[in-house]
Amino acid sequence: MKTPMDTRSLTEGAMLAAITVVLALLGVYFFSYLLFIVPVPIAILVYRHGLRAGILVSVTAAMISGFFGTMVTTFIFLLVIGLVGIAIGGALRENQSAPMVMVIGSGVAVIALVLLTGVAMLFFGADLVERSFEMMEESFEYAYSLYESMGVDTSQILGGVSVAELIAMMKTILPSAVVLTGIGITFVNYWLTRTLLRRFTSKEVPWFQPFGNWKFASYLVWGFILAKALLLILQTQNNPLLLQVAMNLEIIFNYVYLLQGMAIAWWFLNNWQVATFIRVLLLFLAITSPVATMLIFLGVLDTWFDWRKLERQDNQ
Repeated sequence: MKTPMDTRSLTEGAMLAAITVVLALLGVYFFSYLLFIVPVPIAILVYRHGLRAGILVSVTAAMISGFFGTMVTTFIFLLVIGLVGIAIGGALRENQSAPMVMVIGSGVAVIALVLLTGVAMLFFGADLVERSFEMMEESFEYAYSLYESMGVDTSQILGGVSVAELIAMMKTILPSAVVLTGIGITFVNYWLTRTLLRRFTSKEVPWFQPFGNWKFASYLVWGFILAKALLLILQTQNNPLLLQVAMNLEIIFNYVYLLQGMAIAWWFLNNWQVATFIRVLLLFLAITSPVATMLIFLGVLDTWFDWRKLERQDNQ
């Protein structure tokens, strides 16, 4: 005889499995980006009813979606991407802090993306990475042909860089793009999971402190310095592999300190009582202009200058 908790777990599991299947099918046939929020119902189930329930629903939803969608590919995609939901839900169930949830979720998301690529290559002979770049190149060529038909000079659209050079550069920075994509997928799924859980549970779900107070660990600055130093040294040497490593490290640390620089700007704008909409607009304009570089160095220098006096507040 099943206990009430077992019955509730089964009911919620069935409902969340159905939601997962609906999201997957809508993603397969209509809005592909919905596929990347499939982890949300799985994360909720793991948080509320444990790892076993989450794994069972992941496998069940993958099988049902695979039956209605493109059988094998949909099944494998959902099985792998479901790992992100299991990671987020498991971390929350273990009462991990918000930064730790992000670290665990992002690590699993990066592994999931690599797994998807490897599985596609191994079982289907499909190079998803190369195919993505081919589609990107085709898109650029199509856009260029439209511009040329309208009499537009396309030679300066990318700042004088050819499409082939741009694609080659993007292949070089692919590792950092995968890491940043994994972080983005995790953040969106974590945010949605927390938003829904706050509606259906009385437990407090951990989240980050206010954006204006964000500050990364001070030791990360040495990664930023190392990446810059390596780039300066390796640009004069013929070592493509190390140069690629240095470039990807620089991109990741640039984003880390751009975020910290934005947090500093947000803190000051908030203290000056600038309206939220204006703050968002100003930061958007800043990160889409050369001011972004200033924000990066503002974030780096905050390691030593502590512009917001956050360390002083923590010590009091």
